[in-house]
Amino acid sequence: MTCSSCGGMGEISTPCNTCSGDGRVRKTKRISLKVPAGVDSGSRLRVWSEGNAGRRGGPPGDLFVVI
Repeated sequence: MTCSSCGGMGEISTPCNTCSGDGRVRKTKRISLKVPAGVDSGSRLRVWSEGNAGRRGGPPGDLFVVI
């Protein structure tokens, strides 16, 4: 998720102590996912905007789940 201390910029006046200048912090998140019937092993499902937070306050990426 985007760092709340620096707003994703990575620095306040010096590198941010919360995110070490990256603009992002680690956070565990639990999501629910419906897997359609008949999906084969090795298939990939795309979950929009549930991936890593973007750098410098950018939008989050997509999460790919491999069955």
